[in-house]
Amino acid sequence: MSYGSGGNPFGTATSRAVAQTATSKKAGYYQRGSEKVQGAENGGGRGRGGWGFSNKKSPPSAASVLRDTIAKNYEAQATASNVMFNMNGQRDQLEGARENVRGVQEMTKLAKVELEEIRMKAMWRRRKLYVIIAVLSITDAFLFYRLAKCGGYFWCAS
Repeated sequence: MSYGSGGNPFGTATSRAVAQTATSKKAGYYQRGSEKVQGAENGGGRGRGGWGFSNKKSPPSAASVLRDTIAKNYEAQATASNVMFNMNGQRDQLEGARENVRGVQEMTKLAKVELEEIRMKAMWRRRKLYVIIAVLSITDAFLFYRLAKCGGYFWCAS
C-alpha cells in the first residue's frame, strides 16, 4: 500500500477500534485549569493551571498512546487526502480556465483579422463610389455645358 492512499494497513476492524478510542477520550488523561494536579500538593508537578495527570486517572499506557497516535495519523491522512482532492479539483478548474482564455484569445485574433478584411472591403467600395460620383459629375458638367452652348440641344447643328 502506498503512502497517502488513505487506506488502513491494519484492516477495517482496527481502523474502527482506533477511531472509537480516539473519539471516546473526550477529556483524556490530562487536565488543565484550577483543579489539583497530581504531585502539586507535594510541591511536585507543574503547579496550578499547568499540565499534569489527573488525580482520578492513571497515566496513559503505551498502547493507548500508540492507538491515539495511529488514530491521529489516519485523521491527518484523511484530511491530507481531502486537501489534495480539493487542490486537484482547483487545478483542473484553473487549467480549464486557461484553455478558455486561450480559446478567447484565438477567437479575438480571428475576429480582428475578419474585421480588418471587412474594413478594407468597405474602403474599396467607398473609393469606387467616389470614382463613380466623380465620373458622373464630370459627365453632368459636360452635358450642362453642351445644353447651354447649343441652345437647349445636346448636339449643335453647326
